[in-house]
Amino acid sequence: MSIKQPRVFIEIDDEEQEVWNNELNALSRSVGIESEDLDMLGAIGWLLVNFDDVSENGAKQIYYNWTRTFD
Repeated sequence: MSIKQPRVFIEIDDEEQEVWNNELNALSRSVGIESEDLDMLGAIGWLLVNFDDVSENGAKQIYYNWTRTFD
């Protein structure tokens, strides 16, 4: 499964992305999804609902970057 990069690229430094990766890894474990499945498209909405300072494009970029950790 190939995830496309968001149309508007948002720069997220490695340290900040690591924090987001930990959040998304915890989310995937809490809902019983193996990370390799990448069946986490609802994670973008979850980021928007749970983190007020994350924009829609930011959530997409965070998710895209997270999926790249499984390549």
